[in-house]
Amino acid sequence: MTRARFHVLELVARVALRVSPPRRAKATVDRAARWIGASCAPSDARRGATWLDRSGTCLSRALAVAACLPDSVVVIGVGPDRARGVAAHAWVELDGAPLRESDPDGEAIARLR
Repeated sequence: MTRARFHVLELVARVALRVSPPRRAKATVDRAARWIGASCAPSDARRGATWLDRSGTCLSRALAVAACLPDSVVVIGVGPDRARGVAAHAWVELDGAPLRESDPDGEAIARLR
């Protein structure tokens, strides 16, 4: 899958998250991915996640990457943060394991299938 398609999906995710809750935003991004034919292998999704590292939020990036992997799950977690007290993070899991080892941060509080 191309870099441009990942960026389009991440933009769709950003807009969807502004107007709807995360579960509904995920459904919107999943539909957009099917519409543009954005399906990929795990290795391509890892590359796409790297391309998106400086775009949007961790949740918008996770929604975009997960939309390309039909059996993946977006995980939202929370953990302690010295500066803010609590920090949230989102990442993608495939077959119960993080897509990228560096992604998990905190305890999972929600899973978006």
